[in-house]
Amino acid sequence: MIPTFFGFSTLQQSNLEGRYKIFFENEYHSQNGVISFNIDSYKRTLTNKKNISGTIEYKKNKVILNDENSSLQMELSKSEIDKDTISFRTLNSNKKVEESDIIMYEGILVKLK
Repeated sequence: MIPTFFGFSTLQQSNLEGRYKIFFENEYHSQNGVISFNIDSYKRTLTNKKNISGTIEYKKNKVILNDENSSLQMELSKSEIDKDTISFRTLNSNKKVEESDIIMYEGILVKLK
């Protein structure tokens, strides 16, 4: 019975689900809107009504949102995904430089109730 319990506890993983208001820093505010998560995919609706879809990649300590047809990614800390407010940063996956040099924009997600 102990191995079964241990196996069950290691399989449980927090996933992104629900709807969040997305706020980018001022320079990139045109990308603000609402993002809806469904475990392994998402859809963003910008304030100008443009829709962007993508996939969610769960890593050891972070979660990567990969927009379809784009090299831009959003990175979230896995430790924050159960919170009502989640910080994020955007990255350009095409750049081959040090991680600290490729942060483009930052912002927050606020859970909609």
